[in-house]
Order: sequence, then structure tokens, then C-alpha cells
Amino acid sequence: MELLRRFVIALNLLVITCGKEIRISINGTEAIYIIDKKSPSVTLGMGIFKYGIIKYMNNTKLLTLAKALGPSYVRMGGTKSDHSRFVPGNFARQSRGSEFDDLMSFVNCANWELIFGLNLLNKKNDNTEWNSTNTVQLLNYAKSQKHLVNWELGNEPNSYYHHTGFSVTPREIANAFFQLNKIMESDTWWKQSQLIGPDANSMFKTSSLKFLKTVVHYMGSILNAVTFHQYYMDSRVATVYNFTDPALLDELLPQLKHVKEIVNRQSPDLPVWIGETSSSYGGGAKGLSNTYVAGFMWLDKLGLSASNGIDIVFRQTLVEGNYALLDDNFDPRPDYWLTLLYKTLVGTRILNVTKTVVGATSKHHTKVRIYAHCTNTERTTYPAGSVTLYYLNLSTSRKKLSFAQQSEQNLTIAVTYILTSTPGVLNSSDIYLNNKKLQMVDIHTMPTFNPRQVNIGAGKKINLPPSSFGFIVLKDSKIRACLR
Repeated sequence: MELLRRFVIALNLLVITCGKEIRISINGTEAIYIIDKKSPSVTLGMGIFKYGIIKYMNNTKLLTLAKALGPSYVRMGGTKSDHSRFVPGNFARQSRGSEFDDLMSFVNCANWELIFGLNLLNKKNDNTEWNSTNTVQLLNYAKSQKHLVNWELGNEPNSYYHHTGFSVTPREIANAFFQLNKIMESDTWWKQSQLIGPDANSMFKTSSLKFLKTVVHYMGSILNAVTFHQYYMDSRVATVYNFTDPALLDELLPQLKHVKEIVNRQSPDLPVWIGETSSSYGGGAKGLSNTYVAGFMWLDKLGLSASNGIDIVFRQTLVEGNYALLDDNFDPRPDYWLTLLYKTLVGTRILNVTKTVVGATSKHHTKVRIYAHCTNTERTTYPAGSVTLYYLNLSTSRKKLSFAQQSEQNLTIAVTYILTSTPGVLNSSDIYLNNKKLQMVDIHTMPTFNPRQVNIGAGKKINLPPSSFGFIVLKDSKIRACLR
């Protein structure tokens, strides 16, 4: 028997009426997917130009927080990208050259990469063909300043009729992309730049999936990644319950599967990205999307996306809006800390997790969710072979996690990072790591993440507090898939 070829985790759900058990088996033989280390990445909206936020992007606190997230793309886009123009010079109100330089200064200081959304609705006089004149001006300016940029074209084009009253066909979109690709190929400066799209939305609709399928069919050969957008609900009607509702969280999975199936059938080597996503659309729900409870949707989305082969997830947004990771003073919201912990502890290699319910229905099953990756050994001191589990306990009762191993070596220690809210307040603006509030030391200094070591030998259990989520590192697991 090969040492630690496989191990099994038994999760015992203790319900008041009777004991319920979920047995979770993690296959450590090989990874089922390897995602991009830039996941999750972040977005910014064109509103940072319109509202003058761009002039504050050199803020020391903001740069400290951005750098801490590590390798990342920042995608500049949103609805306003299709109503914006680049204006050379120093006196235009928005999207001027100097403001683009300010954006690039921030991106470079954070050691990130920029993806910039271009205006697809800029048409020629006949209103059928994309007018590339303004885009060429921007590309030429970016080149003159030696800015390295990746490009998108259009934002949620399958919803143009809803926003503008007229539609753009997949063929017209493809023609515009081919035109942009030709422009990029004509200049060696853009040789390394990526072209991604189409940023379609509403993948729960048959019409949207058909739209995506047609677009990928037309232009999959020139794309570096296929992108789509996802939100769970309308911010105006969101409730606290929605954020921990297993049925609502489960609505993401079929969308992931449908999109992956479309891309795999037509261009199987193309990466798939969720190019924009958060809890609720329309800027996020005030008092909800900016609080602790939003973490359930965010962490579950990261787990489902990775285990279904989504290479990168882009969080809407870094700043601006109730769903932003940072508030208007650039102070971190709970989802920022969750994102930072994820990028610190969770590696790119995903392990297959299977679940067997014993004495419980699937309704009970969905209250506790567990995902498994190889540990991020680049950003931690954990050894190769370590496994990081991350969990959600959607239940209002405490659960216990025990380990039933099938190996010649017994796991004895688990390192835990348990995240909770202010007691009894799910929409708390604070988040606690192992009962200690997370906050910056000062504008230059991030806090130290202090985990707890838990003895898991001889059948001992890990307590998962009610309405909590977090990370568990098995540093001595020596899983084969994670030793490579």
C-alpha cells in the first residue's frame, strides 16, 4: 500500500433529534484541476474615473492592502465601459491620458496585471460596424508610455437591449473582436497581451447560454479566456437568510457546468473565468454584501468554481459599492480578510471531494460544505504534501469534524483558521479569526494570522462553530498529489 495514497475525513453532524453523519472522502492520488494562482482576482469600475476616485489610488493603505493579496489581475470594466472614451491630454473630464497613467501606476505598484474593458458600442455611422478609432488612440498612448495591458471588448453584450434598447448580434461582436485582434497582431508591443471575452451574463437563462455558445463558436480561436458574469440575486430584495440559503448557493453549480460544457465542446483548451461576480447585483446590498454574512456566498463560490475547472474568479469590486472588499476609507471589509486568507493558504491544485450521507437527507447535507486543495506552499511555511480544507457551516448549530484515516501514518495535528462574526450578528462589519478581530496594525502593516493547533489523533474532533467558515491545514498529510 502506497503511503497516504488516500485519506478519509468523517464529518459527524450532531442534530438535536438524532445524530447525522456525512462521510467526506478526499482522493489524494492526483489533482482534478489546477487553477491559476491569480485566482481570485479583483475588478474596478469605470466609475473611479467619473467620480474622481482614481486620484486617491496612490493611497498608502490601499497599496498595502492590494500588495498583500499577491498575484492578481485587476479588471477595469462594468456597464460604464461601453459609455466611456479615451481622451488624450490633461483637461478632459474622464478617461484622460494622465488618469490612465494613474491607474497603471497603482497596478504596477501592487505588482498586478491590468485587464481593460473597451467600448464595444462605439459604432461607425451605419451603426453596424465597430469603430476602432478611439481604441487605437488608447493603444497607441499605452504603448508610448510602455504600459502592458490585457484587453476586453464590451460588457455583458447579451444584455445590451435591456440597457440601451438595441441589440448586438454574436456575429457583430465576433467581427469587432477580430478587428481588435488584428490591431494587436500588427504591433509587436501587444504580442504578450491577452484578449478575453465576451463577458456574457445570466447563465441561468437558455438564451444566454445559446448566445455564449454562438460567440465562442465564432471567435474562440482568438480568445485567451472565455468570461462570464454571475450574481445570486437583486440587491434591492436581498435578505440575511439569502446569504446562507443552501438552495440559493446551489444555483451556481449548473451555471458552471453549462458554461464549461459549451467551452469544452468547442475550444477545450480555453480557460474559463468568472470575469465579474459578487453576492448581489446593483452595487451590492447595503448592510449585507459589506458584512460578515457575505463570506458564505464568496467562499462557497470559490470552492465550487475551482472544483469545476474555473481558472480565475474576479471579485466585484476592490473599491466602490456595497460589495467592495474595501470601504470608502479603504478599510478592509470581512470579505477582504477572507480573500486574503484564501490566497495565503489555498493552493492551485484541487483535490476530488466525494460525500456520502448516512442517516440524513440531502437537505441536511448542504448545511456543511467542504472543499480541498493542496496548501499554498509559496506563501506559507507549510511543507509540500500539506492539504488545506475550507468549510462552511451554514447551520445555526455547532458541528464536529473527525478524521477516519486510511493510511499507514496517522494524522495528529490540524492547524485551524476559524472565522466568525460578532456573536449573534451575522451582518457584522467585523470578522474574527480564532476569536480575535482582524484589522490592520497600521497603514503599512498587515496583522499576523495566528492559527490554532488541534490534536486530531485517536478520534478527537474539531469544533465548527455555528454560522462559521474557515480553513484547516493538515500539514503532515504528505498527500501524493501535493508532493509534486
